[in-house]
Amino acid sequence: YSAHQLKSPFLPSSLAAELKVMAGKRVYPNLSRQPQPLESYAIESLNMKGSLRSQSGRITALIQTPDGEIERVQRGSYLGVNHGRVVNITPTQIDLLEIIPDGREGYVERPRSLILLGPAP
Repeated sequence: YSAHQLKSPFLPSSLAAELKVMAGKRVYPNLSRQPQPLESYAIESLNMKGSLRSQSGRITALIQTPDGEIERVQRGSYLGVNHGRVVNITPTQIDLLEIIPDGREGYVERPRSLILLGPAP
């Protein structure tokens, strides 16, 4: 098969490029960790609704689930079905690292963000 070096036609080009860059990095999800409530939802179905800053300066983000419930997350919390770990929270954005299968019996980290959207017009 001569096309094995070419990108897969089954992956979006951005994901294919991302997987190629991350291929040398070995990561694995912690399957022995107790799942958190927001890990039962796809990241696309969660909405950032706001944030709170404590007196010590720590930011907590407010996430709305598809069921309409509001959950609090902090740095180190997990959300999404791909083992997404929150690595940073600003007043308008949550940055996380997901651990996704690389298609070759391994895993890679994929950065994702949830952005606070303004009210609909």
